[in-house]
Amino acid sequence: SMEKLKINHVYVAHVKKGYEDRKAFMDKQLADFQIPFEYMLDGDVSDIPDERMNQYFKGELVPVSPQTSCAMKHILIYEQIIKDQAPLALVFEDDIILKPDFVNVFNKSIDEIEKRKDIDRSTLFVSYEDTTLRFVNRQEIKANQVLYKQANGRCAGAYLVSLEMAQEIIDYIKKHKCHVNIDWFHNYLAEQNFLQFYWCEPAIADQGSHSGMFESGLSHKKQTFLRRLKWKINSTWKRGTK
Repeated sequence: SMEKLKINHVYVAHVKKGYEDRKAFMDKQLADFQIPFEYMLDGDVSDIPDERMNQYFKGELVPVSPQTSCAMKHILIYEQIIKDQAPLALVFEDDIILKPDFVNVFNKSIDEIEKRKDIDRSTLFVSYEDTTLRFVNRQEIKANQVLYKQANGRCAGAYLVSLEMAQEIIDYIKKHKCHVNIDWFHNYLAEQNFLQFYWCEPAIADQGSHSGMFESGLSHKKQTFLRRLKWKINSTWKRGTK
C-alpha cells in the first residue's frame, strides 16, 4: 500500500476562472499520491476588496495585478493555517508537478524537523522544488539528511511552513505590508531574519509554468514543447555538474 503523507494540512493556491486544466491536473495528481488537500480560491484579481488591499499591500503590488492576487492567496492560506491550527502545513501552487518519490522524501523531511534540535519552528520554511534550477551543493550533502539551511528561496510552488511561521508572516504583513512578489517577499523576510529557508535535497517538485507544461498565469505566453525539452536538458545537465 502507498505511503501516507505525514501531515494533515495541504493547501493549493488556485485561480478560479481560466485555469480549469490546472485544477483537473492537481485533482488527479494529488488523488494519485493520496494527498488530502483544500483549494484557496479567494483572492482572485477581481475579488480583492479595497480594505484588504490597504491592509496587506504597498509598493509594486498596488494597483491589483496577477502578482497581487498570487500574494493574496498565499497570505489567505497563512490565515487559514492559523484558523486550522495546523502545526505544519504544505503549500502548493496549482501548476506544481510532484516527482514520483514526493511522499517518501517529504516524510523524511518531517521526521528530520521533529528530530533535529537546530531547526527552529518559529522561522521554519522548507522549499521542495527545483524550479529555479538551484540545488544544494554536492559537498554539503550528508547521508540520511534531506534538509539544508540556505540564505534564499526557490519560488513559492511547493513549500512547508509551521504554524508559528505563518503567524509571524501575518503579523509582519499587518505591521509593514507586503510590497513585492510572494517569493521575493519570503526572501526579504529571510534577510530580516524573520524566516529561515531550508532546501529539501533531493528536490521533489517543479513548477509546470516554468518548465513549460502550463501557460504561465503571470505572462500568458503559450509554452512550447521545445522550451519544456530545453528546460529538462538544462535541469539534468545542471544536476550532473553540481
